[in-house]
Amino acid sequence: MHKKAIESVVWLVGMAVILVIAVVIAIMIYDLETGNFSAFIRDITGRDNTQDLIAQCNNLVDRGAKYEYCCAKKQVNYEQGEETKRQEITCQELSTMKLGTTIQKINCNNIC
Repeated sequence: MHKKAIESVVWLVGMAVILVIAVVIAIMIYDLETGNFSAFIRDITGRDNTQDLIAQCNNLVDRGAKYEYCCAKKQVNYEQGEETKRQEITCQELSTMKLGTTIQKINCNNIC
């Protein structure tokens, strides 16, 4: 009887470990595709997230997501001097800022 109980507990622990690994991998894949999870963490900590947003905007250009690129506002945190500034801007507006890395551009005439 005890042997069956031990086998059940070992099986349950094994399944729990596999489930945790699967969830971690799913979060990593989701974050690589969208950047939303890391952007959420960065928003909480208030650190500079411009490079992540630039990567997201370039991804939108590659996918041809004009509305998201031109109209959807994203929160950007960037350092200017000693202070961190927070601003809600679109990818089009972000592309006009001088942040070191260039953003691919889409013609945003009459989209919003």
